[in-house]
Amino acid sequence: MNLSRAIYLNSMENSDEDLEIRHRKPRVYETRPNFLKDMDDDEFITKFRVSKATCSMLLQKIGWKMEHLTSRNYALSPEDKLLLALRFYACGNFLVAVGDFCNVSTSSACRAVKEVSFHIAAMSREYIKFGDPDDVVEGLQKLSNFPNVMGAIGCTHIRIKSPGQRQDEAFRNRKGHFTLKVQAVSSAQLIIQDLVARWPGSTPNSTIFENSRLKQRWESGEFQNSVLLGNGYKSSKYMMTPVAKPTTEAEKHYNQSQIATVNIVSKCFEAWKQRFPVLSYGMHIHVDTAKVVIVACAVLHNIAIQEKDPLPPKIEDSSPESFEDDEEIDDIVDASDGFHRNDFINKYFDR
Repeated sequence: MNLSRAIYLNSMENSDEDLEIRHRKPRVYETRPNFLKDMDDDEFITKFRVSKATCSMLLQKIGWKMEHLTSRNYALSPEDKLLLALRFYACGNFLVAVGDFCNVSTSSACRAVKEVSFHIAAMSREYIKFGDPDDVVEGLQKLSNFPNVMGAIGCTHIRIKSPGQRQDEAFRNRKGHFTLKVQAVSSAQLIIQDLVARWPGSTPNSTIFENSRLKQRWESGEFQNSVLLGNGYKSSKYMMTPVAKPTTEAEKHYNQSQIATVNIVSKCFEAWKQRFPVLSYGMHIHVDTAKVVIVACAVLHNIAIQEKDPLPPKIEDSSPESFEDDEEIDDIVDASDGFHRNDFINKYFDR
């Protein structure tokens, strides 16, 4: 055996004796804040946009669906998940910022927002529906004396990131932003009575309505003699739109009352987006998840009104750009549809 090989073998034997055992660094879990306990009511509403009482009610309704089977790896509790989602709706920010606020990873925040949004959106049949016809009609008639109205209908834009698909240009609205166009029907109390949140931003109002279940319900006579008020829609026996060029006093009175009443849907959108700024600032998440988040925010909006939660203050640090894309009054009305509107005007506004 040569000298170099002997030295090598000797060094190997000594290294076994001097080898230090390296232990894996223990995982450290940060203590998560207890916002329900630590914050007062006003601060909680500012940060999470609903009251503590409403948050507790939501936990009772959907918390059991979000329980983990084990407590391994310091799993998120239903309360943690709900607060993460509410914070995402509240700040309209990237998920990494939401995770940092609640001391969780970005991936955990993403999963929590998707899970909670799904469970809240699943309650839409319970909370997004038309109220008692007599109460709804009476409430809207008090606004500007327009009779037999079951709701004001309109559309708003919710900004999203580029879908990254061949048809992504369909999501680009007239202002050049990628958006989802959301149709809603509002009551006088700003309750969202019907919602459609799946159409690309370039879709006309009339196309959304023509392909909606809402039209089928009115066509079937479910609402009898009641009407909807809208702008940018095709006039019909149940859809009362403004007269583009009013000439008679009755038409002028009709337009004044119609426009003043239909504006309630714009106020509904304004309050909805003020409560959940993510709807104003836009969402940097997958378009399918964004649709679920929109429905979830509509459900929460109605719950907050029913629970008499105060409207949270506007976020002062920045002002979101308006993505509204209202359509002009359609001056072309079919003869049969024009007859229904003229008959309505003569019946109720010719004084």
